[in-house]
Amino acid sequence: MGARRRLAGLSAATALVGALIVAGPVPPASAHLCPVTSIVAPGETAAVPVAITVEQKSVADAEITFPAGLRLDRFRTRPGWTATRRGATVRVRGPELEPYSCAYFSADVTPERRGVFAITLVLRDRTGAVVARSTPDLPDPAHPYGAQRVYAGVDPPSPPGSGPDPLVIAGIALIAIALLAAGGRAGVSLRNRRRDARDAELEARLDRFVSSPENGAPIAPPPPGDPEPPPR
Repeated sequence: MGARRRLAGLSAATALVGALIVAGPVPPASAHLCPVTSIVAPGETAAVPVAITVEQKSVADAEITFPAGLRLDRFRTRPGWTATRRGATVRVRGPELEPYSCAYFSADVTPERRGVFAITLVLRDRTGAVVARSTPDLPDPAHPYGAQRVYAGVDPPSPPGSGPDPLVIAGIALIAIALLAAGGRAGVSLRNRRRDARDAELEARLDRFVSSPENGAPIAPPPPGDPEPPPR
């Protein structure tokens, strides 16, 4: 019974760890990622997506600024949206984008030199109030308002989570510890059972030895029957 309970507990713990590994850490509802990494050879013109990340507040207005060294040749808007360009900045307006969504535009750009170029955004609601800004030099590229980057002659960094997942490593370690603990308990239980069996066998041998007539043990009286006749 105890062994079955231990096995059931181990199975439940293993299943829980497995579920955590599959599910992984649960991010907050607002932490979704829309920007797309673009790679363009220096001096070549290519179409790149420009993403708008909408968080808790809806967005109906966005200023998109292209940095020095990344020439904007053409901008394509979305259906229902208008675009007005002033130098390296394009302002787009349109129907409200729902919270926790992504919207994409397209731009033809030409990197004039080798480097990493961040396209920055200022997002507004339908009243014109600023609801979010991207940060070109943000150290964490996985930030939901992180600027979209164009890599020209430079390799982009590995995406977040491309290395070993600490949760997976921890889960494997927990399973290994649980298996080792279960194996140790099973070994102790087996040794205890063997010891009990050996003690029982020794006790039985001792009882047989003590009960043997050859060792001076009392002889059991005969079963009851006819009484013996009195001596004459």
